[in-house]
Amino acid sequence: MENNLSLLFEISSIATPADLTIIKESYDKETKLSKVIFKTKLQTAEEVNANRRYYSRATCSNIVEGLSTQAKARSLFQEIDHPFAVGSETDQKRRALTVQLSNCGSLIRDIWVDGNDIIGEVETLSG
Repeated sequence: MENNLSLLFEISSIATPADLTIIKESYDKETKLSKVIFKTKLQTAEEVNANRRYYSRATCSNIVEGLSTQAKARSLFQEIDHPFAVGSETDQKRRALTVQLSNCGSLIRDIWVDGNDIIGEVETLSG
């Protein structure tokens, strides 16, 4: 019997403390929920990333320009992991473009380009 299971493993790490700046930390004793707001580098243009992809500075600037309004409106969410899609190619594309709020761990509050770096101000969610 052939095994058709495939797994994607991605490891992200922060290279230096300068890559992450904590803006605010809070803890609600009643709800026992913690929240962190921090600034971090999300992507670097003009170099091959951990997924072996290369994005030009122009491409990154265009993407950031398109996402900035969503971020400032508090509607740019990040899922905890890459979406695992099964089914047809159309289903897989649809899943890749759809954010499932139940899988979100943070939202990007602001996003901008600084040199070749895409910087984001990120807020953790309670879920």
